[in-house]
Amino acid sequence: MKRALGLVPALVIVFVASAFAQSYSVTYSDGVVELKTTTGWTALSIGDSVPANASVRVSQTGSLELTRAKAKITILKDGTYDVAALASASQKSGAGGIGADISQKLQSLSSNKQKTSTVGGVRAAEQGQQSVTWAEESDEVRSEVAAQLAEKKYQDAIETLNNAINDASSPADEQEFTYLLGVAYYGSRQAVKAYRAIA
Repeated sequence: MKRALGLVPALVIVFVASAFAQSYSVTYSDGVVELKTTTGWTALSIGDSVPANASVRVSQTGSLELTRAKAKITILKDGTYDVAALASASQKSGAGGIGADISQKLQSLSSNKQKTSTVGGVRAAEQGQQSVTWAEESDEVRSEVAAQLAEKKYQDAIETLNNAINDASSPADEQEFTYLLGVAYYGSRQAVKAYRAIA
């Protein structure tokens, strides 16, 4: 009997350690994010611990990112969520997610495809045999951003792209720069901002 009672504290310590190991940490929050407790809803801040079996609420167009080891849960839509259900759904869906989408787009954008311009072709034909070099500002921005992303200078790329979006000369350039901004945010480990940029 004494031996069985001696195991109880050891089991409690193992259970508490296991429960603590399963907790998530708040790595990003925006808007109103709350944790359900026995007394109601409590505001969450970056660094707070969230038990794996908890419920969280996101409101006022907020967002929440929870991490545990290599697992990450990102909530971008207002609502009440069961963390265990989100973790289970995340594991079933496998890897990929926003990171795979951004990675695929980055590969397609970084392949050196020559872009042709009908207007440029007409202007060149009007010039006759003279050599004409057309350099568009958007091409310079693309080259600069490609170099910054390749060198993992994500904050520099974010600044360059924010300026380029404001100065974009066409909706197509603005869309491409906005998407690249999402890539830069993702590279700098700001998944929520990345998602919002490309959504």
